[in-house]
Amino acid sequence: GTLSLPSGLEYLGEDAFSQCGTALQGDIVIPTTLSSLPPEALRANMGENSRLLLHEGIIEIGVPRSMNSMPTYPVISEKIYINNMILPSSLEHIGPNAFRGCSIGGELHLPDNIKVIESGAFSSTDINGTLELPKSLQTVMSDTFAWTNISRLEALNIQVIESGAFWGCRNLNTVFLGSDLELVDDNAFSDCPSLSSVICLAKDPPILGEEVFWWYDDMVLLVPEESL
Repeated sequence: GTLSLPSGLEYLGEDAFSQCGTALQGDIVIPTTLSSLPPEALRANMGENSRLLLHEGIIEIGVPRSMNSMPTYPVISEKIYINNMILPSSLEHIGPNAFRGCSIGGELHLPDNIKVIESGAFSSTDINGTLELPKSLQTVMSDTFAWTNISRLEALNIQVIESGAFWGCRNLNTVFLGSDLELVDDNAFSDCPSLSSVICLAKDPPILGEEVFWWYDDMVLLVPEESL
């Protein structure tokens, strides 16, 4: 059947439709009165042709309501295929594992106002092409984009890249890092065998963890002359 949420809905609980046994088809429209989409809320048995339509006004996706809760599964069904995902400009916070393993392909377009993307949010998806991280985002948390198919990373305003953030991005060949970079933690870019050039604009060399660039043969690191 088709999932039609009421237009005045203001609250949707975690796991709300996670145990649906009947395949849902067609569009899944989130009402404008709902500002938060909680963890695993729409992880129902959805058909491959289903679409998730997010409106302007959504602020949070996959953010646990308890600090002690760590979602294991994504917000939506892994069967929904999303190509060139465009998230609403109102979005500020994406929770842990929010889209992990989901069938998201094409380029990922992040809104300019996004402030927090938690660990594993887009891990093991099929996003590809260029990933440009917006100015509002200062930290890339652990495993956030691990095992994706991105080929180019533009992270010019990032200050901290946590451990394993881009682990296993085997198509990644070019990385641009900004002047405010302070820390690149353990294995941040490990197992990215296509990586050929990293351009870092930080005059003060950032702190590097262990095996940040593990598994490379011919990678070139370019830095400002003043930092040498």
